[in-house]
Amino acid sequence: MLVGDGQPTDRGWEQAAAEAAAEEGRNGVTLFPIGVDKAEMATLARFSSARQPMKLRSIDQFGELFSWLSSSLSAVATSQPGEQVALPPVGWAVLDP
Repeated sequence: MLVGDGQPTDRGWEQAAAEAAAEEGRNGVTLFPIGVDKAEMATLARFSSARQPMKLRSIDQFGELFSWLSSSLSAVATSQPGEQVALPPVGWAVLDP
């Protein structure tokens, strides 16, 4: 999970974004880009090749986000290799158009 405002200040973030998206494309990782506040969603989208970023409804939703993460990881941890896992509903987020 990558949580941020989509306004990187680090040098080399473009390379990091490309590497993360490429690794996700090889099924090496699963990345969930999450935007906060007035996040630059297009920048966050560069980190994932599989899904568009979601935006936290409000700062007050962090608790719900981490509960969702815990439930999701529990479901994945108890699954069989190769099994597709249905994740819980994402009530803490909105998809930014």
